[in-house]
Amino acid sequence: MYDWAEVGNGLGRRPGLQATVQVGFGDKPNYKTVWLSQPFWIEALVMDGKDDSYATMVSWLSDEGIRHEKSVPRSSLIGDSCGVFRAMAEEGFCLATRPEVRQLLADYLHNVKVSARGRLSATTGWCDSAYVFPDETLGTTTSGRRVYLSGKGNENLTTKGTLSEWQTEIGVHAVGNSRLSLGIAMAFVGPLLELAGVDSFGVHMASRSTRGKSTIGEVAGSVCGGPKFACTWKATANGVEAKLAGHNHSMLVLDEILQADPKQVAEIVYLIAGNTGKSRMTKTIEARESLTWKVVVLSNGEVTPADQIKKAGMRVTAGGDVRMMVVPMLEDGFERIAPCKTAEDFTLTLLDAKTKYYGTPIRAFIRYIVSLDTEARIALVDRLKTMSREWAAKAVPATADAQVKRGARQFGLIYAAGALAQEIGVLPWPDDNIGWAVRVCLDAWIEARGGLNSKEQQTGIQNVLNFIEAHGTSRFINDCDGSTDDRPLREVAGYKKSYHNPSKGLTRVDWLLTSEGFQEACGGENVRDTAKALRDAGILDAEAGRGQKKFRIPGTKDTTYVYWLKGPAISTYREKTSGDVDEDEPVGEPMISMEEVDDPPAPRAVAVSAMGTTAKKPAQGPQALPIPSWHIIRTLCAVPAEMLTAAEIARDEAEMVAELEAYYKAKDQLPDHGQLDPIEIEDRKLILAYKAGVHLPGWGPSGGNAPWGN
Repeated sequence: MYDWAEVGNGLGRRPGLQATVQVGFGDKPNYKTVWLSQPFWIEALVMDGKDDSYATMVSWLSDEGIRHEKSVPRSSLIGDSCGVFRAMAEEGFCLATRPEVRQLLADYLHNVKVSARGRLSATTGWCDSAYVFPDETLGTTTSGRRVYLSGKGNENLTTKGTLSEWQTEIGVHAVGNSRLSLGIAMAFVGPLLELAGVDSFGVHMASRSTRGKSTIGEVAGSVCGGPKFACTWKATANGVEAKLAGHNHSMLVLDEILQADPKQVAEIVYLIAGNTGKSRMTKTIEARESLTWKVVVLSNGEVTPADQIKKAGMRVTAGGDVRMMVVPMLEDGFERIAPCKTAEDFTLTLLDAKTKYYGTPIRAFIRYIVSLDTEARIALVDRLKTMSREWAAKAVPATADAQVKRGARQFGLIYAAGALAQEIGVLPWPDDNIGWAVRVCLDAWIEARGGLNSKEQQTGIQNVLNFIEAHGTSRFINDCDGSTDDRPLREVAGYKKSYHNPSKGLTRVDWLLTSEGFQEACGGENVRDTAKALRDAGILDAEAGRGQKKFRIPGTKDTTYVYWLKGPAISTYREKTSGDVDEDEPVGEPMISMEEVDDPPAPRAVAVSAMGTTAKKPAQGPQALPIPSWHIIRTLCAVPAEMLTAAEIARDEAEMVAELEAYYKAKDQLPDHGQLDPIEIEDRKLILAYKAGVHLPGWGPSGGNAPWGN
């Protein structure tokens, strides 16, 4: 390559690469100089990790002075090379357009000798020990080679502003907001999946419209990239496959599942966790290399993936429940909206900030990892795995189903990623915020899925109860009066045993299903597993050693074994799983207004250099997190004592009693004598002791759930 504006005997030729070609033949051939292209640089000879797919890496400046890089595969220069040159021209590269002259440029690029060697990566994310972004590569391979991206990559993986600005304008607002903290922490999981050997998984946040779920996805996306980082569910399975590969070793945000084709949702959920795309063929009938990825997905919608799958008339499998874990949003969206006065202002503040500051947190996080030597990086990964396993083991009991334990480990990895980002100074959160937030969301997932049993067992229970509700008056023989029934026996599913009291009338109804009836009621789920789940839930009354109980057939002396379901236990189970609550009971945690809180915690300082990230920890402990008002007693023990403000701790008991009494009086819940009952007084004492740092055994986050429930 030569700059012919400076050399060439003062001919004043156009700068760039030229070739001298013969135009005549005979004893005195003629020669002329032909311009091939603008100036460019030969960076390196690159290949993939299999010593295959050789390419020449070139770079140039566009007319706007912007530097571009492009890998030119050697195979693309043989034959018709229009494709590769057309792609370069789209990025501002100027070259000769005549085919015979353009072929000279192809010959040069194919045969040029270069000593520098590099590694070629087809996607963004980890390549050996380096992490590839579209505009830069952090770290090098273990052999010291630089890694180049073969294509454009995900152009939304960009940055704007500084890390400190992101922390101040976005990061601090997640403190005290469980779902927002979870979403932001998930963004740091993507780079750890490959290192920790964990498969892709997702979290789906579901709620009615205007509850903040899309905002959480947008804000969480600001950790990794620009305003258009979030994608939509409106795509085919093939389209989502391309999106997954484009977000390799990162986070993919999918907004509003209602836009997805219900028939493809199940395929997409399994596609995410499969880490590999479909197998396809080339024009020469050879197997084309499939797309691969490891991604954490943050999804949202007004319905759950299971709801969409049911719309298509398809069966919902238990595997999807763990691959895409559903976390319901709070009714008010956020627990804390300070310093804003309304949820709308809070949302608009976050959405405005994410257009100005983005991408810097994940770069600082990656810089820290690539700054570690091989031994230190292995030690870090081992520590994160241990943190994840230990957190999950403490979060769910040992008797929980394997599906629940798997989900808990995935939540544990989110906790470990967030804790690491917090530890190195990327996240400006108090120490207890990440553990509290992930635990709240894990509990919400477990409650939404129906408990600690397997999903198949939960589905089996629901199928049986739905069967009784649908056919209770038409397919069950009432044995209370010994009446007979003329319907064919094949239609009878069992018996309805009624209990009467002379003064109170009907007091109880039990449902006794025959073996055939119970199998039909299970709706395709395993009969034995469903019976076990019903017994564990206290619904099935069975003899020791078997899942059935002996029953005398009405009007005869014959006996048979039936699946005996207790009516009161069915009612209790339905109440627990329906989510219905007393309308007079305060539910959830109220949002905090500006007048009730101190300033949000200041961001931790982060020094980012080419060699990595160094966290400067504050001299004092993390600044306290303001908590909701006193009148919602049952939520207070979910907040760690270290996160309570000094102002709240200083409030005396008289002020609290006055506020409680005013609240209950307004709700028409204050007793006639105008005083709080002993239970409420005892609750006040527990809260005061808790806020003072006295953790009572079995109560509070250090020892279990609050005594008044979650």
